[in-house]
Amino acid sequence: MPAAEPTGIGPDRALVETLADGRAVLLVGPGRTPLHLGADELPDDAVEGTWVVLDTQCVPPLVLSVDRELTDAGPSTAT
Repeated sequence: MPAAEPTGIGPDRALVETLADGRAVLLVGPGRTPLHLGADELPDDAVEGTWVVLDTQCVPPLVLSVDRELTDAGPSTAT
């Protein structure tokens, strides 16, 4: 986990940890729960290290957009 975690991470925010072979691994919320999705379910501007906003009412959660504020505020890696 990064040494300096950005503030404001709620259960509807996730870090794009990995994008490979058409799959994405997101680390959701402050507990960093892994979520596996198809890479095509992410916004076009989402890359590894990007924070995204989730609609957690959907199953699986729907990625709505990139959270520029969190992405710019803190470490962009999961390790």
